[in-house]
Parts: sequence; C-alpha cells; structure tokens
Amino acid sequence: MVDLTYTTSDMFTTFYADSPQGVEVWNAMAIELDGNVKVLNVHLASILSQLRKAGYKVAKLHCIKF
Repeated sequence: MVDLTYTTSDMFTTFYADSPQGVEVWNAMAIELDGNVKVLNVHLASILSQLRKAGYKVAKLHCIKF
C-alpha cells in the first residue's frame, strides 16, 4: 500500500495522502509548508529520499488521460 502519491507540473510537485500513515506525514508537511504541500521540483529527489528513509511508501500518481 502507498502512503503518499505525488504529481509534478512544470515547476511544482504536489503530494496527496493515500493511507492513514500518509495523512500523518502529509499533515506534518503541511505544517512545515504553511498548509500547502507543494514543493519546487528541484527539491523532489531529496524529499522522496527523506520520506522513503523514514519508511513511507511514495509513488508517482499516474492519471488516465481521455
């Protein structure tokens, strides 16, 4: 089971909670990021590394395009 998923745009990465543990870490991130769980893409690799090192499962959200 995945705890957090994320999407990327040209400049930002947005995180979404997908499990009870994901909600906990998402809330902690929201406090640190002033309520907006978006980060610049240049920080994505570092943040993913930190989350995974802490034991969270993180995956890129793939949307079906019509």
